[in-house]
Amino acid sequence: MSVKRAWRNQAQVFFDYAAGQLVSFDAVTSAQSGAINATVARVVATQDCWYRISAEPTADKTGTSAFLPAGAVEYVALVSGHRFAVIGDAASGSFSIIPAEEI
Repeated sequence: MSVKRAWRNQAQVFFDYAAGQLVSFDAVTSAQSGAINATVARVVATQDCWYRISAEPTADKTGTSAFLPAGAVEYVALVSGHRFAVIGDAASGSFSIIPAEEI
């Protein structure tokens, strides 16, 4: 766990590494995470992939899912309790989700 310090009135964010999830994915079938109990999450993948967030998401390789290049870190807002779905663009990989909350 770590805390990002406030600087010039910026919000502090708590990353809950203990509640993190690692989702294995391939380029054929959408894989789903467990429910994320946070309103912000840090995500990164080992391979190019597409992801979607909702109560029961299914990721696909179209404009209805968000593209995430391998190694790119993204911070996304979500509804607490929602899940991530992920599918590889062309290869199998892992999708890391670290929940975060403003404090």
